[in-house]
Amino acid sequence: MSGLNIGLLSSCIATIRSGPLTQGATLSDISMPEEEPSYRVEYVADSTTDSIYAVTSLIEKAIDDLDALSKLPIDWDSYGSPKISNDLIKAAKNFLNQLEFEFEFIAAPRVVPISGGGIQFEWQMGERELELEFIDSDNIGYLKVCKEEPIEENQFNRNDFNAGRNLIQWLKDF
Repeated sequence: MSGLNIGLLSSCIATIRSGPLTQGATLSDISMPEEEPSYRVEYVADSTTDSIYAVTSLIEKAIDDLDALSKLPIDWDSYGSPKISNDLIKAAKNFLNQLEFEFEFIAAPRVVPISGGGIQFEWQMGERELELEFIDSDNIGYLKVCKEEPIEENQFNRNDFNAGRNLIQWLKDF
């Protein structure tokens, strides 16, 4: 990844997707943010799971959100939900760690707790939405939505990273 300007590449992709370029279009026609986001990788020891994760700046917020969920008490939703287990937190972090480079051109997921002790990741890109639910430490449920209509719902084993990659690719191909 060294030498690759992710901010410039993202702007190029956004410009191309916004419509056809004229013959005279140049890189100077692409608007760049004042401050480009930096892409960095850090290795972080996680005391809640006794694991070490490679964390990119692009998924750092999701990891922080998972850490916050690990601190929710029993009955956090006032409907008797259990505390979210460390195994489930670890499974969600492992999923992010294994697929981190798939997230290069999408935002970090919105991380929310689910009643009953689960975790949900949510993304929206254009007219597509993707929800991943970590209900137990072995399986991940998913829901694909296009134009506000559910189009596919299923689950896959959390160790089937190709299934996760395919779902992220579907989201990116809006």
